[in-house]
Amino acid sequence: MKRNVLTFAIALAFLASCSRKTGQGVDTLASDSASTLPDSATSAKNKDGIDAWNLESYLTKASPDTATIQLVTSDCAVLIYPTDDQLDELTRENGEENFATIADDSNYYQSVAIDLLDSANVKTVTASRHYLKFTGKNDFWLLDIWKKGAVTWGIILFSTAKQPEVISAIDLTKEHVEQYFHQKP
Repeated sequence: MKRNVLTFAIALAFLASCSRKTGQGVDTLASDSASTLPDSATSAKNKDGIDAWNLESYLTKASPDTATIQLVTSDCAVLIYPTDDQLDELTRENGEENFATIADDSNYYQSVAIDLLDSANVKTVTASRHYLKFTGKNDFWLLDIWKKGAVTWGIILFSTAKQPEVISAIDLTKEHVEQYFHQKP
């Protein structure tokens, strides 16, 4: 029963975080508990050997099925939330009580980041596929965002003039948003 209530609360928080600004420039191709909290953007590799806040950790040369790719073609911040499998793993690793704290804290910081992005007029989009393909003016990046060891709650900033940047909601500041989106590369 506790798990059902917790799952419902997380799903509700996820749905509430979806921005009204989605749609433009984003398409879907057819057909110890502290260790799991977001670390600083300068953190070292996690237990799975991934530097979770480094773009290079997510780049892939795979050729996934197009149904698993979400296209991002305009400036925005992509919100990353855990999959059901990641939620189950976090619960197993941390226990239900610690997991509830982790989920509550992560959702809180994610909502603060969404407010900050909204106040800076940055469109927000929620990741809905296993892969994100960011298409810029001169390059593209294919990211595997749900790979083992990937961040469970996070943000990917994207400007078509720059490479994407993976950042934790805790580390996102107004100055960082302004620098990323409003200064020339």
